[in-house]
Amino acid sequence: MRKLGDTLPELVQTFGTRKRGIPTGIFQVDELLNGLEPSDFIIVAARPSMGKTAYAGCVAIEASRINKVAFFSLEMSYTRLAERMIANVAQVSHNQMVRNMLDSSGKRAQSQAVEQLMQHNLWIDDTPYLTTQELRGKIIEHEPELVIIDYLQLMTGERTEGRRQEVADMSRDLKLMTQEFSIPIVALCQLNRECERRDDTMPRMSDLREAGDLEQDADKIILLHRPAYYTMQATHDVTDDDAEARIIVAKNRHGPVGIVECAFMSEFVSFVDINEEEF
Repeated sequence: MRKLGDTLPELVQTFGTRKRGIPTGIFQVDELLNGLEPSDFIIVAARPSMGKTAYAGCVAIEASRINKVAFFSLEMSYTRLAERMIANVAQVSHNQMVRNMLDSSGKRAQSQAVEQLMQHNLWIDDTPYLTTQELRGKIIEHEPELVIIDYLQLMTGERTEGRRQEVADMSRDLKLMTQEFSIPIVALCQLNRECERRDDTMPRMSDLREAGDLEQDADKIILLHRPAYYTMQATHDVTDDDAEARIIVAKNRHGPVGIVECAFMSEFVSFVDINEEEF
């Protein structure tokens, strides 16, 4: 225990020297969040087909340039996730790539992407039915600097008092792990259907399944939104705005919130920063 008055002069000297966290690859998001900081529990939530896994892949690729990243994929196999990351880095059509239909320039880009990713410190675990205790053991074993989980509702709880309590327990366990290991943990989450019943389809924190505990435990909550997806579902037409995407920083315990405009390139399975600056 420390007396507040004894530490204040030293604390004031640190103002303006706060180290930036791990970058996500989207400049304005990193500006709002100050990157992914140690002890942060970050929720990335969206409805299906909004690009949660693609966004998590972009974060993993960017972060693993320098930091050791552990990606726990409960929804997608190691092979499928690796394919997506190659297409992302190469900026080639994922569909054409896996069918071996790329032209010569595409194949060169694919080869360069493979060489580049081999230099990244990225670990992928596709163990199904992962529990928080198993996750804790893997963190102790591999000592990652960033953990990404795709996605929280596919994890298995240790108790069986009902699904809501199970998710609440897992959420609390993940938050405690960020503090225990002093690392950020990013957990992807599904939103319920409420946003699809609203005219603007804009997601809100209250759309989180088992929202109360997730909202309370998370230090930062990011919501993904692709307006044109709903237009396309209604009209079956691809519009000029099909790539438009919004990364909504809906909660930021230690900083500002806001909406960041970017582009989602579904062909390349990637989110693209439309801001030229660097983090």
